[in-house]
Amino acid sequence: MKELLIEKKPLVITVAVIILLFVLLTVIDTISKGTTAHKKINSEDYVYTLKSTQNEKGVESKLPIINLDFEDIAEYNDSVQELYHKITADKKNTFAYEYTLDKNILYLLIRIDFDDITNHTMNTRFVSFNFDLKTGEILENKDVLSKYGFTIANVSNSITNKMKNYYKDSNKKGYLDTYNCTFSDYLLNHDFDPNNMAGNVSLFIKDKKLVLYRGFTIDTVLGDKDYFVREDFIFPLEK
Repeated sequence: MKELLIEKKPLVITVAVIILLFVLLTVIDTISKGTTAHKKINSEDYVYTLKSTQNEKGVESKLPIINLDFEDIAEYNDSVQELYHKITADKKNTFAYEYTLDKNILYLLIRIDFDDITNHTMNTRFVSFNFDLKTGEILENKDVLSKYGFTIANVSNSITNKMKNYYKDSNKKGYLDTYNCTFSDYLLNHDFDPNNMAGNVSLFIKDKKLVLYRGFTIDTVLGDKDYFVREDFIFPLEK
């Protein structure tokens, strides 16, 4: 029976830090209140593709442009472009996005997939923006959650419960030996902080419901790769 071992992953940490800093900038650099968000280019969607590239497997990456006409939007687009070029510089990586509108909020979700051959891992991470179309400001997750009747505690519990189900199920199916791998070990191996399960979470509307996206690390040598073969990284919100 295969077991998970805790190991440091320098490249994973480096990319995770880049993404974390990027998300922190979106929170710190808050758009001024009192403005009205309009399209900058009326003939384009609220978010459109500026350019696209392909990785070594022919999978397409797309660079999104946020098409809103308010102060500082250029800084957000510059930050997205910088991240896009850093990720796609490695031809093994992909950079994709989707967006939707709900309750006068524009949700932009960016998905980044990258492999760490040295540490034998596949990694998926998400970056997100929640734009209030009435005021033109960036909404923090807690503000969006409150509009739908949820809290940060709901986020933490929803992620913990699903990962706990994965932990038990992977042991039951022979992909994991829980005797040698505690639940805390399991979380750490998949790049979760057991003390901050609501961290690095992205919000999005799927099938008319608010859901959580939380990427994590998958080991390509141990049973992880076979167990998570169709993982979508969606965590339904529970109250």
